[in-house]
Amino acid sequence: NLGFFPKGTILAFSKDAWDAKDSAFKAIWKVCDGTNNTPNLVGRFLRGAEYPAGSTGGADSQSVTLETKHMPRHSHTFSGDTASDSIDLIGVYTGNHATYNGTIFKVEQISNTNNSHHNSGNDDRLKISFSMTPSGAISETGGSNISGKGDTFAVNTAPGYYAVIYIMKTS
Repeated sequence: NLGFFPKGTILAFSKDAWDAKDSAFKAIWKVCDGTNNTPNLVGRFLRGAEYPAGSTGGADSQSVTLETKHMPRHSHTFSGDTASDSIDLIGVYTGNHATYNGTIFKVEQISNTNNSHHNSGNDDRLKISFSMTPSGAISETGGSNISGKGDTFAVNTAPGYYAVIYIMKTS
């Protein structure tokens, strides 16, 4: 009957082993379910003695919804990629350069989008295709926002387990 343990001892016990014990054993040892002057340890784990005996804490939930305030400070690193696009503009085409609002573009390919003839020095609608590769540091300041993907969902925080019952020696 495990008589060598002092009164108040709590042990982990398998449910099958408990069910197999006789009434004499069950008169001395009680399941820790909040009855018979035992703590309710159903669904709980035991914690070391850094807290006063009988202290409880934590949450009954096995999951938590993480928010931005729960995430550690971190940063994201971006590496340059080549971006390409095209713009339509009206400007002056001269040789292999186009001028638009005082900016000179080197023109490698011209697409005449209004079917007019490209005459050097004449105003014309130009389609300029370009590509660029960013370099150097990208700095995020003030009101900039980098939005992420994903959804708000509960994260299960229960570690792997083997279910037991706790019993306590009451006499």
